[in-house]
This record gives sequence, structure tokens and C-alpha cells, in this order.
Amino acid sequence: MVNIVLFGFKSCGKSSTGKLLAKKLHRTFVDVDRVIEDLYFNPLLGRHKTLSCVEIFRQHGEEFFRALERDAIRKIRLVKQGVVATGGGAVADYYNHIELKKNGLLVYLKASKQILKQRLFSMTPLPAILDPLDPEGSFEELYEERVAIYERIADIVVETGSRSIEEVADEVSSLSHEF
Repeated sequence: MVNIVLFGFKSCGKSSTGKLLAKKLHRTFVDVDRVIEDLYFNPLLGRHKTLSCVEIFRQHGEEFFRALERDAIRKIRLVKQGVVATGGGAVADYYNHIELKKNGLLVYLKASKQILKQRLFSMTPLPAILDPLDPEGSFEELYEERVAIYERIADIVVETGSRSIEEVADEVSSLSHEF
């Protein structure tokens, strides 16, 4: 049995669904963002404090963050029969989605553009993935770019919409048994 890898745009429900799904299936839950944060803290490299993924992204930039993300995904390749929740941009990196695919079923949790926009724009501060000078434009551009990738690489697509986490987890569980 392979890992179930949940991916999709920020705020589509990957972590919440992943935790519940792992519990229902008696599997280990791995949140790639937590692995990134654990990797960041490294006194040998002069990093003596823990930062959230948002803080890492804001303080060190996207390139640094994506390098840590690749390391995190490489690190979790040892997980077997787990439920993995990635960050929204993780699978946009070719290496990452190939690495995750080697030992996992790629499940795209798809929420509508309207729902995602509502969730993201209600956050304070705005997520680091949005350009503060043009949040609308940056959201539209990022959404179009990522959705095209998500749809191309997905083994399974599960619509989240206004459904409960329980309903989404049940559908992922049911569909993943077919693979």
C-alpha cells in the first residue's frame, strides 16, 4: 500500500483532511510544512530558533523555502502507508511531484477559485504567496498556473467545495482503495 499524498491550493483543506484520513485509515500523518519547520531549526547552520513556514518564506525568500521543501520531501520518502499533506506549491516543482509519485497516490483536493479567494483574502496578514502590491493579480496568476499543474499530475481529483472534512476524507478513502 502506498502513501496518499494530498495536494492543492493553499486553504483547500489538505492538513485537516489529512489528519482525519490518517486517523480513519490508521496511518501516519505527515505534514510537509511541519517537516520544513523542523529542518529549518539547525544550530549547526546558525539557525537557533524555530520559524513557521510563512516566516521562513518572508524572511529568506521563496528560493530558500523551496530548497527546504525539496529536502523535506526527500526526507519523507521513507514514510510508507502514510497520509502526506503538501504545501500548495510543493508539487509545482517537478522534482517534488516525481519524488512524491514514486511512493504515493497523488490526490488533488480541488476547491473553487471563489472559495479559495475568499479564504485567502480573509487571512491577516495576507499569505506570503500573494504579492502585497497586487494581491488580486498575483492570486489569479498563481491560481491559473497551479491548477493546470494540479490537474495534469493528479491520480485522483476530489472536489472539496463546501463539503465537510469528513465527507472529503471518506471520498479520498473510498477512491484510494481502487488503486
